[in-house]
Formats: sequence, structure tokens, C-alpha cells
Amino acid sequence: MKACGLPVIRLHDTRHGACSLLLAGGVPIEIVQMILGHSSPEVTRKVYAHLMRKAAAAQVETATELLTKHRRKARDASPDDDDGPAGVWVSA
Repeated sequence: MKACGLPVIRLHDTRHGACSLLLAGGVPIEIVQMILGHSSPEVTRKVYAHLMRKAAAAQVETATELLTKHRRKARDASPDDDDGPAGVWVSA
């Protein structure tokens, strides 16, 4: 490995890396738990909570962008209507 310029890592580190990639790729926690052989999804959540917080924050950001984009379009489509189009809430 040194000849290739790669760092020496433990086998367990590759397990952690694989799990990190699975979670980042959106694989359900129950599937990751089964692959890793954890006794329950809660064990996996505790060990990888830091990764799940990052993913959750990214998902919230994506949802916020979609909602904001939708609200802007609704507001631009109906500039004289303070309530926005029927059934769409637009803040003032």
C-alpha cells in the first residue's frame, strides 16, 4: 500500500466507510443494519448518528429550496393577489 501512496487503514475502517457510503446514498437504516449485522437499527443510528444529522440537514435544505422556489413562482404569477393562487399559501 505504501508503494502506491495509499495510507494504511484497518479492515474495520473499510466497514465504517462502506456504511457511510450506504447511508449517504439513501439506503434505509434497516438495510444497513442487516448488512452490518447490528442487533437493531437503533444500534446503527447511535454509531452513525453524525452522518444521519448531515443527511437530514441536507434534506431540509433541499425541501426549503423547493418550497421557496414554489412560493416565488406563485407570488410572481399573481402580483396583485396578496393571498396567492387558490390553495397556495404565500407569505407577505
